[in-house]
Amino acid sequence: MTTIREYLLGLAKDLHARDRNPIVAIDCIAAKKRAEVLERIAAEVDGRSESEALSILKEYRARYAAAANEPTGNGIGWVFTMSEANWFDGVADRVARENTGWIEVSSTGYDHKSGRLLNLPAYSRKLAVNHAVAYIARGRDEADEAWLARRAEWLAAYHPDVRIAHAQSPHVQGVPEEFRLGTVASFTEIEHLVEANILPIKGWRLEDGGFLELVEAFAKPREDGVIALARQKEGAPRPLGRMSMPHYDIELVA
Repeated sequence: MTTIREYLLGLAKDLHARDRNPIVAIDCIAAKKRAEVLERIAAEVDGRSESEALSILKEYRARYAAAANEPTGNGIGWVFTMSEANWFDGVADRVARENTGWIEVSSTGYDHKSGRLLNLPAYSRKLAVNHAVAYIARGRDEADEAWLARRAEWLAAYHPDVRIAHAQSPHVQGVPEEFRLGTVASFTEIEHLVEANILPIKGWRLEDGGFLELVEAFAKPREDGVIALARQKEGAPRPLGRMSMPHYDIELVA
């Protein structure tokens, strides 16, 4: 089991690598500083129990939050301070296991050759509507077993009662109220590809007034590119078989 000290040092190592080879713009100005902060905290928690180390981490989180709420007299300075506070929220969140926020499931991936969406599952850990602190997505050619193992490891860091909802869920007071898919515990216990039926739709309304009812959605596109099966319920009859939609293909079944 990874200790908090080892966790912090691992993050610091990754940030030093991002300082040398930036991935996003913030790496150019913050990666090295963030790495040094984590190394100092790692030294501070060295020899402490895990509960003591977590308390120290939470104290730093509170300091970052307090700094973000202090007036700086400089808009750019405030934005940077808030960015650092949001970043440290994510650092602490991965080990705090607090029953706060939620996890959103969406889809990602784009095939530039075909111009089609790949519909690969993606999970985003959120502490507020515009405050995502962690992300994981299935690789385009990642095997079922490999993806499920990686997803389970990622989910295991969070409190079992944290809710999981579809990213298209409407939010009421910052909390997703519809298209709830379960909790971290229920997702971890299910061994099959739970992403197979996460589309928050019951079907497709076509321009000519026809309606196609969703029969089954796949966890990832079939080899022929089809992402779901549908059955026509309204409108002029269409031939059964593969049907092209704007961003993906579906198959009409009897």
